Amino acid sequence: MHRTVVLRHFNRYCTNPLASLKALPSVATHGEEGRRTVLSPLSEFGWGQQAVLRAIILLAVLIGLAACAPPPEAYLSATLGRGWMNAAAWSPDGQAVAVASSTGIWLYEDITAAPRLLSGHSQPVSRVAFSPDGARLASGGWDKLVKVWNVQTGETLLTLEGHSGDVSAVAFSPGGHLVASGGADNTIRLWDATTGQPLSTLQGHQNAVEALTFSPDGRLLASGSRDNTARLWDVTTGAALNVLSGHTDRVNGAAFSPDGRALVTVSGDQTARWWDVRSGKEQRTLQNPDGAILSLAFSPDGATLATGGAGQIIRLWDAASGEQRAALSGHGGGVRSLHFVDSAALFSAGEDGTLRLWDTTGGAEVTIIGGYSGSLNSLAFSADGATLYAGSGGLLTGDNAIRQWDVKTGALLDTLRGDEGAVLSLAISADGTLLASGTDYGVLQVWNLSDENILRDIRGHNNRVLSVAFSPDGTLLASGSADTTARLWNLASGEQMGEIRNPGGPVRNLSLDMGGALVSSADISDTVKLSNFSTSGLNMMCSHGDGITGTAFSPDRARVASAYWDNIIRVWDIAAGRQVAEMAGHTANILSVAFSPDGRLVASGSLDNTARLWDAASGGELAVMRGHVGAVHAVVFSPDGRTLASAGDDGTIRLWDVSAFR
Repeated sequence: MHRTVVLRHFNRYCTNPLASLKALPSVATHGEEGRRTVLSPLSEFGWGQQAVLRAIILLAVLIGLAACAPPPEAYLSATLGRGWMNAAAWSPDGQAVAVASSTGIWLYEDITAAPRLLSGHSQPVSRVAFSPDGARLASGGWDKLVKVWNVQTGETLLTLEGHSGDVSAVAFSPGGHLVASGGADNTIRLWDATTGQPLSTLQGHQNAVEALTFSPDGRLLASGSRDNTARLWDVTTGAALNVLSGHTDRVNGAAFSPDGRALVTVSGDQTARWWDVRSGKEQRTLQNPDGAILSLAFSPDGATLATGGAGQIIRLWDAASGEQRAALSGHGGGVRSLHFVDSAALFSAGEDGTLRLWDTTGGAEVTIIGGYSGSLNSLAFSADGATLYAGSGGLLTGDNAIRQWDVKTGALLDTLRGDEGAVLSLAISADGTLLASGTDYGVLQVWNLSDENILRDIRGHNNRVLSVAFSPDGTLLASGSADTTARLWNLASGEQMGEIRNPGGPVRNLSLDMGGALVSSADISDTVKLSNFSTSGLNMMCSHGDGITGTAFSPDRARVASAYWDNIIRVWDIAAGRQVAEMAGHTANILSVAFSPDGRLVASGSLDNTARLWDAASGGELAVMRGHVGAVHAVVFSPDGRTLASAGDDGTIRLWDVSAFR
């Protein structure tokens, strides 16, 4: 009987294809009688035939392995920025500074030198605290862990597990033998700082614990919580001694006076309250005129109390009388941490991503350290690709700014601050002289990059500005908004030249030429609607998916890529109105999408913390870019297409070499 061999019982399992080879009991053969299919054990074949068959099967397995292999990861060429700053702590002698950030702990042993990174937490670090001798550092993070570090070596000495939620407060006892931690699980835990042994769990708060501090003698522990109360605890017994009620919003910080007789708490209710430690009674209330109070510190002599607020001001108060002595201005965001080195020197850390040293006698800034930013929402390369602009701000941090980075050196060149809103969109004019930004307050601002002054402040949208685009000659600016309109502006006069209304949803992308803007917008029926200012309606393409989260035009304006909540990107031929490619691979919602300058590649960023690279024609996944510790909100190619920049919630920009995929 003539037999044509057909491999059977071979399932190409990507997880273990070799198991399929071991399990293969037979091959299928076609007999000549009635074209029957006969399953024949390998043993029925001759030795030579078996060898050939096994070689064929092995080749099939190898092909299967190659087909199932994950896409390669692009080369990370640089990381710009240190992420966003949660809090900072200073060593007792004021010589070292530790910053709790979205990317880890940045340790400055000399504030004039570059910091080193302590890595170990898998998620952003919430709080840090030095031991009394400055030799150790405690940290708490979103990963529910408390860690103790050797400051000199950077080694992790202890990893303390027990919290069931984010750790939002840490403190060393005055003797250095205890670490206290508090978290989103509403508990406070005491640990042996040498062995890591859990000693006790203090329960009583009805919401997350935001602040912890020991009394100077180490006998008491004070805590502040989102339940609007502060509490005093006996460290030895773990007993709750007093519940300090009076605040009408979350308690953000607490500090004992140097003599231990008073406790001061600060809150989102814009007050600082003095409490008698022995009786638990409120003695005095200070009112902050410009928003929530986020931080506080006593001077070593106890004569001055410093408070830092969401209103960007540090206020110095006479501790005896409660009178305000001075107001220190300079931060561009809320002041999250304060520390007196001595009665004349005050350190501060702010949501604007800066550490500042102040001379409190004259109110002057002595030193400013930058390099931190808020969550990043938008990116734009300069026309020559040498400079990268990043827009920040949002729910995670209060830093609303545009930062200018040198792509080659990684240096932060400047920080531009305009409207108070988060910067959601950016665009550079073709000649590289103008920068446009759109904010979540609906404001458009146009910057002259030669002197970094604002040329135009345009207000017309009543919701977030999601996209901006210049005309090729730089005379017109188009803007798209969550208010469901796209608007065309004359930059010389600031007047509105045209408007497109899309009652179905936000306008997410714009491409502007000399004849009018090509606009893409999301519709309530989950479609991509294309239009321009002259014809009003060009085409409509069904998404066949859940809500649209982002769109991008190809450079030749022949295609539009749209991202959906179903984690899939679809590419559409604009003239034909049909889908030509589909890209699947992200494991969470897609937030950003971009074409390469030659139109051959598509990049995307997602809530799964990755950026990905795709073949624009076939939809094939070319590379996965991992490293961000938060959602990726923006992706953009350099003008030469060799570099992809990604940015997101962790406050960093990652530069990826994608030249091999061009």
